[in-house]
Amino acid sequence: MAELSMIFAKKKEIDPAAVSDTDKAVHAYVFSGNDNIQEEGRFPVYLALSELRRGLYNWYDFGSDARILEIGGGYGALTGLFCERAAEVTVTERSLYRAQIIQKRYENRNNLSIYAGDILDMTFEEKFDYLILTGILERAGMGSFDIDSYASYLQSLQQFLKPGGILLAAADNRYGLRYFAGMKNIHTGKVFDSIRKYPEGNRGAHSFTRREIDEIWERAGFQTKKVYYPLPDYRLPQLIYTDAYLPENNLRERLIPYYPDHVSMLFNENLLYDDLVKNNVFPFFANSFLVEAVYHGAENNESVDIESLDNRAKMPVTENSESVKNRSEYLNRLGKVIYAAVSTDRGKERSFATVIYEDDSVAKIPLYIEGTQNMQQLCANVQDLAAHGLDIVPQTLDKGRITMPRVHLPMLSNYIKDIIAQDPAQVKEIVEQLWRNILRSSEEVEASKNMLLTEDTGHLPWGPILQKVYMELIPLNCFYRGGALVYFDQEFVRENYPAKYALFRAVHYIYCFTERAEQYIPLRYFQEKYEMEALWQIFREEEDRFLGEVRRHAAHRAFYGWAYPDSARMQRNVDRLNSAAPSVKVFQMEASAADSSALQKGDPSGRPSDAAAGTKPYQIGYVPGVFDLFHVGHLNLIRRSKQRCEHLIVGVLTDELVEHFKHKRPHIPYEQRAAIVAAVREVDEVVPVDFHNTKKIDAWNLYHFDCHFSGNDHGPDWDRDLAQLRAVGSNMEFFEYTQGISSTQIKQQLGTHS
Repeated sequence: MAELSMIFAKKKEIDPAAVSDTDKAVHAYVFSGNDNIQEEGRFPVYLALSELRRGLYNWYDFGSDARILEIGGGYGALTGLFCERAAEVTVTERSLYRAQIIQKRYENRNNLSIYAGDILDMTFEEKFDYLILTGILERAGMGSFDIDSYASYLQSLQQFLKPGGILLAAADNRYGLRYFAGMKNIHTGKVFDSIRKYPEGNRGAHSFTRREIDEIWERAGFQTKKVYYPLPDYRLPQLIYTDAYLPENNLRERLIPYYPDHVSMLFNENLLYDDLVKNNVFPFFANSFLVEAVYHGAENNESVDIESLDNRAKMPVTENSESVKNRSEYLNRLGKVIYAAVSTDRGKERSFATVIYEDDSVAKIPLYIEGTQNMQQLCANVQDLAAHGLDIVPQTLDKGRITMPRVHLPMLSNYIKDIIAQDPAQVKEIVEQLWRNILRSSEEVEASKNMLLTEDTGHLPWGPILQKVYMELIPLNCFYRGGALVYFDQEFVRENYPAKYALFRAVHYIYCFTERAEQYIPLRYFQEKYEMEALWQIFREEEDRFLGEVRRHAAHRAFYGWAYPDSARMQRNVDRLNSAAPSVKVFQMEASAADSSALQKGDPSGRPSDAAAGTKPYQIGYVPGVFDLFHVGHLNLIRRSKQRCEHLIVGVLTDELVEHFKHKRPHIPYEQRAAIVAAVREVDEVVPVDFHNTKKIDAWNLYHFDCHFSGNDHGPDWDRDLAQLRAVGSNMEFFEYTQGISSTQIKQQLGTHS
């Protein structure tokens, strides 16, 4: 059973007044036994509970006999992983309240000891093999810009490490690409704040540059280190790179960036990674760092004055054989991984780490014991493809993991990007080659066994139906070797499926990730050649179902709400920056009761008092509606909403949703209604309201508005909706409807009411 000790706790660590709203929310989840966070829209709460956090270390080989000291365990998001991988885990947490949460989460762990208090007040009888700081170093210097304070902190922690022990520390990059893309600073909540060097202060959290990372570790006396670059960051990592293995020209296919607040975004960072790598500046712009450093022991770990480094470099260096031997031993203590891709989001049966080592070997490792069976199936799939005459990367299954050699050939997806502009004919031949391999990969079955066949689609040109369709016979899972295609990593199979579905996937993703592919080869060329025009939408829907199943979109609904920033919103942000300062127009509106009160107080515009004073109570507002047969009542609702917020998002219901609720379609189709609303000056953004975001809390998960505005004809569940929104820090406000006008009245007057 996990033990919690308070012997080092001081009054400030056990002060109930120090408990935050996030603390209380996480406590409620943990102590109720509720692990369903798919609807959790509060990013700090989600971060405390998400299994995606494990991706930072679940590829790392600690050794089953390791002793780990985790400093600042927070809510224990990573503690459970350490308990699974090591013999003994000690975690410190300054807040007793959070320490109690950790104890509750892992109460059945016999190898876990928890200490409440400050690590620098603690002493332990034995030294540790690993010391882990995840997001702690940024606050160690109380926001100081003097890097010596952070170096001193690292030095003070060396007392807990064995000679040859490893320090692992994750920290943010002050110049991370996402901050240039418009993401609000993770610590201050302000756009471009760290890039501008925190002109208004950094709230006690200082992020570092790549150069500062070197300087801090050097001054702390760590002579042997290695820097990893977790993407999209260290909080919810998917890919781990190093200086020995930087990203290739395929990050867009593999990486899903996320932004807890989309409002200020200007572009998706994925657009720039290829250019950063080509120009050798990726380490400077990486969003996060994970530093692995070896402690040489008190007698060998001298702190270094960074100003003396240049002079030292000019001096002749003489080393005896013993020092060379020791240095080699310490270098060997560093991890041998140069790249890792983790799929922590896919459930225990399908969560794997694909790891590349310094010796040019590759391993695919199940992250949970439940994934062992899928390892066996993956091996069988590759053997089956080889038996059907396809070239594959040789692999072996040993002790539950697959190993294979690293292949120094271009990925087919990258090769296509390189040649499509100069040689589109070769791309056409490559697609034909992919098609021939798909047809060779399995035996054909009767057309009636087609799993995608319906009563309405029997007439479509489905083509051959295969006993097994290997869904990853696509450019992203294939190397190009002088005209030959060499496949790897064939995990997903569908039985009794059209061969064209695999071809669809190959072509679809070429056009998704190859810039200007449509310009060089129109997509219609492949659709017509392989008779897929009528099947394309069916395959698109099937692909959406497949991705939702594999990536567990339902289970990670909150995360996908933060991913994929809206392109229209980003374009509007760019347009605002490109345009001159807009003039402000004040509109006279029909006065509601609240507005009449404002008029009586001397405000001639009829605006509420806060608007009249030049401030607005909300940053982001949201008002949904049908807006059919747009009239002055709609205009008043939008204007009143805008008077209460700085940024107004208007949700326009889709035709399908209107028909579902009102049993009739709107007179004006969605595209035209949305265009009309977008033309209103007060509207900052228009978004569709469909079956996925019709609930107010679902809309909040997508847009994180501060207030939901509505007319006063709200539904019977408004009190429940209000409670849900207030639980996440949002609000609801209602306006009186404009009297004497409605879409229904207009329809009646036109004689079209049905």
